[in-house]
Amino acid sequence: MTEPEMYRHGGNPYDVYRRLGIEPRSFVDFSVNINPLGPPRFVKDRWSDLYGDIMEYPSVGGEGIRTYYAGKYNLDPATVFPGNGASDVLYSLFQALSPKCTAIIVPSYHDYTRAAELCGSEIRPIPLLPEQDFVCPSEAVLSEYLKGSNVFVMGNPNNPTGTFLRRESILSLAETYTDIWFIVDESFSGFLPSPQDVSLLYLDRIPENIILIQSLTKLYALPGLRLGAAVASPEIVERLEAQAVPWRVNKLADSIAYELSHCDDYERETSSLVAQERTRLYREFSSLPGVNPVMSSANFFLVNNTNAGQFDSFLRRMLASGIVLRDCRNFSGLFGAYWRCAIRGKQDNTLLTTTLNDVLEIYFRAV
Repeated sequence: MTEPEMYRHGGNPYDVYRRLGIEPRSFVDFSVNINPLGPPRFVKDRWSDLYGDIMEYPSVGGEGIRTYYAGKYNLDPATVFPGNGASDVLYSLFQALSPKCTAIIVPSYHDYTRAAELCGSEIRPIPLLPEQDFVCPSEAVLSEYLKGSNVFVMGNPNNPTGTFLRRESILSLAETYTDIWFIVDESFSGFLPSPQDVSLLYLDRIPENIILIQSLTKLYALPGLRLGAAVASPEIVERLEAQAVPWRVNKLADSIAYELSHCDDYERETSSLVAQERTRLYREFSSLPGVNPVMSSANFFLVNNTNAGQFDSFLRRMLASGIVLRDCRNFSGLFGAYWRCAIRGKQDNTLLTTTLNDVLEIYFRAV
């Protein structure tokens, strides 16, 4: 396994400690972008009841997830394809569509490229530029990359930049290029200040050449259970079902999904906390020497340490202080000392900024 593969995803702090030669210790993991509130209260309250579910088979096709989207967004269940997390759905989509050429926003989630390459697709990267704060290109620029492509895929908001493309632009492009599949990954849309103004999930009708990838594990802090879905035309869902394995959503996830549509208070509390801490963290990051955060609309920040020198040295000092950041050097299109951090609760975020300030002071004094 090559070094970049060793830190391809967040959520592997022990691997990071091992890679940098540091003895693992207690830590706060900022490398995983999930809800800082933790799972909804009912999950813990009902855990003893849910325990009994492990002795039963789940529904064959993940009916709990279908019920969630039908109840919360008034979607036709025939337009929902449940999966074992958003990544599972992503790989299934590419196998079903088998595109010859895929246009991909970069930097972005690595598995967009990997899923496309596994089905033999040519990759056409669409760069987001640091000098433009990683803002998505205009429709005119995107059009040049889309010509000759079969699939366009992007995160909205995008990981790791936290930037997003306006819904009107996506709809306009999809209307212009009706022969292209637009795969829009909205896994972090629930953390947007006003998701109803950005997410395509709130439209009365989603164009047939747009496919949404959804994740329930981020917003509801359930990454270990794996809950995801594609929202698409019934024809695409049928194609996905034709190649799908049975029981792809485990029983615990299936059971919990039925109740997630009743978490309105939890979602409002999440929105308030993330919005408040997003503003505070951006302000405090911006005040530190050599730290350059990208303005984010999601529940995480991409940060460039412009004067960090040897980046491993910086990461090693942060790890030794119990802070795990996401090393972003393996994101295509990022050059330099970039790291990403989740927006967590107020206490953890204060620990991050305090530690970062101390480490940078020590680091600059040492070099």
